[in-house]
Order: sequence, then C-alpha cells, then structure tokens
Amino acid sequence: MCLILQAAHAPYYVFFSVFLESRGYSETAVSMLWNLGVGAEIALFIFMAKLLPRYGVIRLFQVTVLLSAVRWFMLGFTVDWLAWLLVAQMLHMVSFGLYHATAVHVINQRFTGAVQGRGQAIYSAATFGLGSSIGAWLSGYGYESFGPAGVFYAAGVVSLMAWPLVGILSRSQQSVTES
Repeated sequence: MCLILQAAHAPYYVFFSVFLESRGYSETAVSMLWNLGVGAEIALFIFMAKLLPRYGVIRLFQVTVLLSAVRWFMLGFTVDWLAWLLVAQMLHMVSFGLYHATAVHVINQRFTGAVQGRGQAIYSAATFGLGSSIGAWLSGYGYESFGPAGVFYAAGVVSLMAWPLVGILSRSQQSVTES
C-alpha cells in the first residue's frame, strides 16, 4: 500500500515545480508552496500521538488513500487557482505526513526489538526506493503523453489502487491485535 502511495507521489516530486512555472508561477511562489506542504506535514506529526489511538491505523490509512487521490486530482485541475492550490498543498499533511507516520507506527508494531531496524529498512527500500522509482519512471512517460495535468490525474487513480490493500491490512491488523 505504501509503495503505491509513494509511486503516486512521484509526479509531484518530479514535475510539480515544472508544472507551476509553466503556468506562470515565480520561483519564489513555487518555493513558498513547497514550504507550505512541508509545514503542514510537520504540523500533522505533532498531533500523531493523539490521532493514532483515537482513530486507529485502518481509518487513518483510509483517509490517506482517499485524500491523496483528491489532492492529485486537485493539482491536475486547480493549478491555475491559487486558493485551491493552497488547499491541495495543505493536503500534503495527509498524502505524505499521515501515511508515513501511520506506516512507521505499523512497522514498529510488526518489527520489534533487534529487528526493528530491518523493518524500517524494508519499508524505506520498498516505498522510497522502489515506489518512488517506479512512479518517477512512469510519470515521465505520462508527462510526455498526457501533459502535466494528466500525470496528476493518473496519480489520483494510482492512489485509489491502494484502497483494496487497506482491507488486507485491516484483516492483518486484527490478527496482530488479537495475538
């Protein structure tokens, strides 16, 4: 699930600045938009200790998948409207921050003691390594074939592909809780 969500982020990491500059945004505006997203992500990290016990892993992943898709569709559609672009950037707290913090929580549950570092390494390699690489490679083709808006629409569809995996995780998470 995290590999898919990270693959869906690839057009953002690779083409977001290029897309904005092609629409007339200055380098300063682009930098400020990036900073807004990172600031929103950091703000979410502050509240994760309260969110996890209140809503649980599965519900947080469900929110992540759905709002990630919304964010990518918004970037494809609303890039020319600054107010909506600001909202899309604020969703970085969910599309990356919530997914990453929740995933790390699950990794820490599943990999304890001496193997916890291995769990983190597997997670990092699968998501940031493989997921980002696949996503960047495919988004390059998508950008050439469908343009910048099209590649963000595709990222929205890719995000939704993670939805069935939330159900699998839910069943798996139940077995961990019961044992």
